[in-house]
Amino acid sequence: PDGEGGIAKVHGINVWATKNGSMEKVRMMDLADHFLENMPSHIGPISEGKTPAILFLDGHASRWDFSAIHKLFKHGVFLVCLPSHTSIWSQPNDRGPNKKLHQHIKEVTKEWKGS
Repeated sequence: PDGEGGIAKVHGINVWATKNGSMEKVRMMDLADHFLENMPSHIGPISEGKTPAILFLDGHASRWDFSAIHKLFKHGVFLVCLPSHTSIWSQPNDRGPNKKLHQHIKEVTKEWKGS
């Protein structure tokens, strides 16, 4: 990683986290840029005749970067922030379809932390 809150390539996946697993607010713009760069071309502002997107995030303080939020909104991405520390009930997808994905990410993160 490139320092505290840095980026690391782990098995070809960018990881934007501190060693304790948190995300820093300074990385929210990186997340916004990554999301926008990987959106399909038909996604964008309604004013341009495109289809808007909805991005669900938890309400962790690291997500509250006004510049990043504004950039997403400008590009037709509406944020829905779920309450912090409520994923057990507000993010049921994490307990069902994404459970195996999260298990793999957890294993890879443990491996990365140990390095």
